Order: sequence, then structure tokens, then C-alpha cells
Amino acid sequence: LPSVVMKSSLVRTLYRSILKEIRVLSPGTAWIHLHEPLDSTKVGWKWFPGGKLRTLPTQFEVLEGLLPLGEKSRELMRAWKESQHREHAREFAEGEGFSRSDLANLTRFIFKNQDPGAPVQDLFDDALNTIKAASDQRTKSECSSFNTDDEHGLSVRAMSCYSPHESEDGHLFAYRVTVKNNGPTPLKLVGRHWYIIDSEGKISAELPDNLKFLGSEAPALQSGQGLEYHSGVDLSTDFGKMGGFMYFEDEDGERFHVNVEPFSLKAFNQTSADTKDQDQGHATGM
Repeated sequence: LPSVVMKSSLVRTLYRSILKEIRVLSPGTAWIHLHEPLDSTKVGWKWFPGGKLRTLPTQFEVLEGLLPLGEKSRELMRAWKESQHREHAREFAEGEGFSRSDLANLTRFIFKNQDPGAPVQDLFDDALNTIKAASDQRTKSECSSFNTDDEHGLSVRAMSCYSPHESEDGHLFAYRVTVKNNGPTPLKLVGRHWYIIDSEGKISAELPDNLKFLGSEAPALQSGQGLEYHSGVDLSTDFGKMGGFMYFEDEDGERFHVNVEPFSLKAFNQTSADTKDQDQGHATGM
């Protein structure tokens, strides 16, 4: 009996700890966008969904990739997803994200339907991995930004992470920009302009509008298509921010820009997954 009581107490503690992380991750009614790990070795443009390299994953696929859970917990995750699709027509598409209640309900579903005879260590490992993933997502959210241009049907998401590699200026940050054409007509990317600001509010660097960073002919985004850009930037201080514009042309040749909202550059420790990626090499500022 004591072992049963101890297991029940542990399960309740783990459950409450996960819910606490979810509340911190999603203040108020804000939607939660889950970020994939950022690999600073990737430089250049990658096409999706019509490209050769990848398609943009759904938010549920990102969630599955972030949580190294046991097979039983994974089965319960998929069962919960099917129930959401069946009862509420939820797809958890790339742009949809999760609400706080979504993640809380998923956590409740997994805990409620676990095998009563499951080893305590398995439950502990799954819960600990979930707490670590939630904490890591909070860090990523603090260093990200999102903007939409409803007039042209474009969305722009940016995120940075600290790289442990040496840099000429003191600190190296990798970043990823994702642009997606949600409108009905093709749009051609023709340039970008960055402002990089250090912790003292001074402009550390300004990268002007040009096409050299593309390395090839400017891509045209068809309806539903998007692209990712991975690069890096050096900063003399351990904290700063960057933001800017992406320039496009529509079918009539009219040029317009979409804001890349400022996102933070913070020199704090990253997860082991990100650090492992970065140990393979790093990108230069582009």
C-alpha cells in the first residue's frame, strides 16, 4: 500500500508541474506556436511544400518531435489528436498552434489513460522530458517574433538562439526566418534589410537591401508555398535584438515590404539538442 500511495503522490506532483509549465508558456489566452530546434549549420533558402528538401510540419508533428516519450505516451498523444479531429475538426496545422487548454487537456488525457501498472520510472522520465521541452519552448518564444501582412497574404516568423562558437565580435547568434505565402497569387522575394542593435541601443550592424544573400535568382512563392532562411550574426554584447524587412514584388511588378518584427538575441545556455547541432559548424552573418 505505501508504494501505491507514493506512486499516486508522484503522479500528482508531476502532473501539476507540467500544468505549471504550460501556464507559464502561454500567458492569458495567447496561442502557443511550437518552435523546432534551430540548427545553425543550415545556411540558405529551403523550399516547402513544393520543394525537394522538406514540407513545413504541422504543429502536432513538431510536438511529437520535441517530446522523447515512451511508446505508450505516444500512442495516447495520437489517440487524443484523433479525438480532437473527430469531435472538433482540429487539424493543428502549421499556422494554427495550440491553446493553453489544448496542452492541458492533452496532459490530462495521457495521465488519465496511463497503464496503472506502468513503472514509476517511465512516468517520471516522460514527465521530466515534457517539463524540459516546455521550458525550452519558453526560451525560444522569448527570442522569436511573428507578423502577418493580411493585404498580401504573407506571414513572417523569426527566431534566434545563442551559438557557443567563438566570434570576432564576442557573441554569435544563429537565426531562422520563415516566410509563407498564404495569398492566392504568386509573390517574388527581391531583397531584405536588417537592423541589428546591441544591448546599449546602438546599431551594431545594418545589412542593406540586396539579393546577394540569396545566392541565386530571387524565388517566386506560389500560393501556399514558403521558404526558410538560416544564418547567423555576430554581436559585441551578450544581449541585443534584430529586425527589418523582406521586400517582395507582386504579379504587376509592384514592390512592397513586410516587417520582420524585432526578435531578441540572448546569450544564455541552449538545450542539448540545439548545442549538438551547433557543434557541427556555424553560419556567418548574412
